[in-house]
Amino acid sequence: MPLSKADSISEINTFRAEFRRFLHDQVVPAHSAECQPDGFSREVWRAAGAAGFLGLDVPTELGGQGNADFRFNAAIAEEIVTAGLNGFAITLHNDIVIPYITALADEAQQRRWLPALCSGGSIAAIAMTEPEAGSDLASLNLVAHQVNGGYRLTGEKFFISNGLTQNFLLLVARTADGPMGLSLFIVEDTEDAIARAPIAKLGLRAQDTARLTLEDVFVPDSALLGRSGRAAGYLMRMLPRERLAIAVRANAGARKCLTLTQEHVQARKVRGSKLSSFQSIRFALADMLAELKANEALTALAISRFNEGRLAEADAAAAKLRSSETFRAVTDRCLHLFGAQGYLAQSEISELFLDARGITLQGGSSEVMREIIASAARL
Repeated sequence: MPLSKADSISEINTFRAEFRRFLHDQVVPAHSAECQPDGFSREVWRAAGAAGFLGLDVPTELGGQGNADFRFNAAIAEEIVTAGLNGFAITLHNDIVIPYITALADEAQQRRWLPALCSGGSIAAIAMTEPEAGSDLASLNLVAHQVNGGYRLTGEKFFISNGLTQNFLLLVARTADGPMGLSLFIVEDTEDAIARAPIAKLGLRAQDTARLTLEDVFVPDSALLGRSGRAAGYLMRMLPRERLAIAVRANAGARKCLTLTQEHVQARKVRGSKLSSFQSIRFALADMLAELKANEALTALAISRFNEGRLAEADAAAAKLRSSETFRAVTDRCLHLFGAQGYLAQSEISELFLDARGITLQGGSSEVMREIIASAARL
């Protein structure tokens, strides 16, 4: 019997509380101890797997939790942002890489790869972006030359989250010329065949991000994911889920920003009066809160449609566009309301400000989202 709405909300709240405790007990100490953008230890990832927070929608017989309700994934993303632990890229692992395996891998590949991904034995990353091409599929140059028994990969990938710690890389490579010349591969880098170099970023500074260099790296025929030459279509098919996850994180960031600012204006006084007593301050916060509520409703609708198997590309793009742009605007306005305190390096509000600037670029820039929405509406 399916859960009632009240029962499902109760179950999600219980799951959220359990994940919050996991972050407090396992991730916060590691983050405090390391506090460097070089990734979290494998012990942290294995602890996440043992606690049931990896591979939520993977069938139980393959090591997952067998729960296809995306609201549970959203709870994880929201708690990560609220706790200020963006360096722990569990949503990349769960919401971007694993879905490719469940959707495209054959039975043998699933049985080989999914249990390790769900246990935390494998740490996943996706490598699409390249130094000169960005994420423009037509310009990708990393090549996969077919040889006896497999392929040899040569080229570079850039801005790869989890790039330093990954040992399970979902990679886009060129196997032929033209738009049908891209293929997906899994590179299991257990022998450090891939050269990795950290990348310094404006925001998300605790997140492991790397430049990857592959020089004649061999992968067997069984590393090909899906059909050769079909990568562009696969990426377009999977991107709406990625954009939905980004919208969730953006809304959580905007809400955290508003919470911090509300606390600040209640405590801060100017000429003997709290900042919150000024109508201009209250109205500014009210406008931002109203925008956030609208975005949360739009994202909740997109999640509902995703759960029903009918999330349109344009709807995911709309949720991502509105939420990410609002997050950026809210952090800018709220940092200003903090005054000089907001300009302090590594304050919570300044970190949110820097993080928000990058989220409008993830999963496709805001301009790309507008193109998708306009095309769907035949504008």
